[in-house]
Amino acid sequence: MRNLWRSLLACFRPSWRLSSDPARRAAFLKLGIVAGIFLFAGPELVAALEWQILVEMLGATLFTTAMIAGAKLALVDLGEKLRSLVLPAAPVALLGAAYFEWWLASAAAMVASAQAVWEVVV
Repeated sequence: MRNLWRSLLACFRPSWRLSSDPARRAAFLKLGIVAGIFLFAGPELVAALEWQILVEMLGATLFTTAMIAGAKLALVDLGEKLRSLVLPAAPVALLGAAYFEWWLASAAAMVASAQAVWEVVV
């Protein structure tokens, strides 16, 4: 083990090998350990980092999509309620007045059929 350590130290420049600062030696040792992990792990480590980045982006994308879909659903529901409040009033009024005149009855039938077509199409 000692020979291995000496051969590893021989790879560094002499100014780095004989550093009297323990913090600098610890930093070089940590750098060597990280470099060794990268060398031994190979491409799997890079693939794991890429997967982590993709999962982070996918999470943000799905959150945004869910919020937009919820807002659209709420707006569509609000539009349906407003349309159901406004549109049925006209055919009901025309049907009530249709007992008086024949042309009102035909107008009420046209409005009711137009509303039925509108509900089927939209």
